Amino acid sequence: MTLLTAVAADGFFAAVAAMGFAVISNPPKKVLFTAGALAAVGHMVRFALLREDVGIASASLCAALLISLCSMPCARRWHTPAEMFVFPALLPMIPGMFAYKTILAIMQFLGATS
Repeated sequence: MTLLTAVAADGFFAAVAAMGFAVISNPPKKVLFTAGALAAVGHMVRFALLREDVGIASASLCAALLISLCSMPCARRWHTPAEMFVFPALLPMIPGMFAYKTILAIMQFLGATS
């Protein structure tokens, strides 16, 4: 699998996940597709940065910044709060295993100090 194919596949799956998260709040269709597009672009940037050995925190920050900056013109154009685009687009970027391990480590730490 070439790098371009891997990046495109990552963006596609992030868009599907973001659109799934966006459906929960029952938005208009234009918001759904915009959230998917923002998630795809942000996740592709994060994926490319991770392939270039940038840390996950820095790559996620850059992607989140890109998503938030791109959501502002979309919010103005469709007269919709930017949160309608940003939250669903950011959710696929939360690394599940890292979040799980962090919570597990916090719980173990709290149990060891009590």
